[in-house]
Amino acid sequence: MWQRIGRLFQQWRKILIICPTVAFLIILGDCKGSFQLLEWATLDQFFRLRPLEAPDSRLAIVSIDQSDINHLDTWPIPDGILADLIEKINQQNPRAIGLLMYRDIPIEPGHDRLIDIYQKTPNLMGIEKAIGETIPPPPLLAEKGQVGISDLVLDADGKLRRSLMSIQLDSGAIKENIAVKLALKYLENEQIVMTPIPGESGAVQLGKSVLTPLKEDNGYYVGNDVGGYQILLNYRGLIDRFKVVSMTDVLENKSELEKQQIFRDRIVLIGATSFRFGEMFSTPYDHYLLGKEQRVPGIVIQANLTSQIISAALDGRPMIRVWSKQQKWLWIILWSFIGAIATLKLLAISPIPRKIPRGEILPILLGIGSLFGISYSAFLWGWWLPVISPLTGFISAAIGLIASQHYQLSHLASVDSLTQLANRGYFDRCLNSFSDSGGKKTHLSLILCDVDCFKLFNDTYGHQAGDDCLRQVAKAISHAVRHTDIVARYGGEEFVVILPDTNAETAAQVAERIRLQVRNLEIPHAHNKAFQYVTLSCGVASTLINPDFSPAALINTADQALYQAKEQGRDRVLYAIS
Repeated sequence: MWQRIGRLFQQWRKILIICPTVAFLIILGDCKGSFQLLEWATLDQFFRLRPLEAPDSRLAIVSIDQSDINHLDTWPIPDGILADLIEKINQQNPRAIGLLMYRDIPIEPGHDRLIDIYQKTPNLMGIEKAIGETIPPPPLLAEKGQVGISDLVLDADGKLRRSLMSIQLDSGAIKENIAVKLALKYLENEQIVMTPIPGESGAVQLGKSVLTPLKEDNGYYVGNDVGGYQILLNYRGLIDRFKVVSMTDVLENKSELEKQQIFRDRIVLIGATSFRFGEMFSTPYDHYLLGKEQRVPGIVIQANLTSQIISAALDGRPMIRVWSKQQKWLWIILWSFIGAIATLKLLAISPIPRKIPRGEILPILLGIGSLFGISYSAFLWGWWLPVISPLTGFISAAIGLIASQHYQLSHLASVDSLTQLANRGYFDRCLNSFSDSGGKKTHLSLILCDVDCFKLFNDTYGHQAGDDCLRQVAKAISHAVRHTDIVARYGGEEFVVILPDTNAETAAQVAERIRLQVRNLEIPHAHNKAFQYVTLSCGVASTLINPDFSPAALINTADQALYQAKEQGRDRVLYAIS
């Protein structure tokens, strides 16, 4: 059993090392908010791709734009005209009216009449600004509790993706958003109220839906202010998703408005829709790269939030929900493994990445497409799943596996399989590299080592013992040289050592240390003509690198020295200067 587990570990060793490492680094970056901007941009794209929803028939917007102001020939709108507007709307018995205009000071003529309208319109809600530079509400509406806050929360890139449902002031008072006030007023007729869910922090039941506050620790808004009770905006769309009537048409008693009872049983929002008279906001529907900037008036933002709350409560339209931190981490880990496994399939087809056939890259493309497809499908059901962080894990794990494979192939191409030293090809490349010294004159030495009477050793003890002998000799040479020296198997029973910045005398000392290290192994060799154990003969050559430096000449000099060492009885070091 343990052997089987060991084999499985060896088979999956790279993946089991690379994937957790990649996932850990990405999770660390995610906890620092490194992927937030790209995750937000992906969410925006999902909004733009999502099919248009039907307009919400439960809301109507009374717009105030340039043509209305031109018709009145005055701005701001006097209280008397605003009173007429509210009265005409209320005659059709809407469920709630939201006056999304700051009216904290009288604007004559007609202020007394507007006060009278405030007094006798219990379904009218006004607004105030409670954060930053505050703007008070209409005093009478405030006394009656018919006021909501209009404050909006922008993300770091200036876009509106979340909404402030309520806040608690320093005084302890809780202020609700105007959209929440209007939605709850509408839902009173359906006998639907917000009910806290025991055991779930901040979660409330509202009809068919559950509202859960956005929290910083889920990783979607690291380092951002998520104070108060915030939720993600599930936009229905732009202003065309709502019934829009101009203020002028209402004031002039257009017959079709009366006939259709356009405001009956609806929520009616009154406010500016022109950038000249109200603030405009950037939303997910803006696309700067494509030059599509569709800034939205604040009244449309509030209409979307009002519609979102009502639709969730009555129709079960999904709120946008997010995963916990731990769920995100598991998602990242999963896609890191998927990326590595898909890449493993490619490498099984072609171990050399650059030779992978085009058609065989399909698993990678399929994996990336699946990630986007799953995330987009989840979005349609009201879930915002991470895309960029798992995609980074997928790609990083794939790159890590390919890099590991490339390193392994490079290693195999440069290493002798028997001794695990550098092979002849690596030695040649390394020695030739000294030809380009940049004009700097420096010493270079070479040691050629040969196992004495190795053919007789093989004939006597067998090739398996011969292989083991070469491995021990290679290890002994590696222990004897300095960390700057390069050891390679030159061929058969021959080894070579490159000694940069080393003169002949020092190289001879290293060679002598190598000779003694091998002799001290005391590997029996009955037919060795020099000694009873395995020994080495070493030829040392040294040169001063200059423009005329020839690697072949240096090797030839070392080879001649090695030949003389053997001629003189083996188990010795001879050196020559090239």
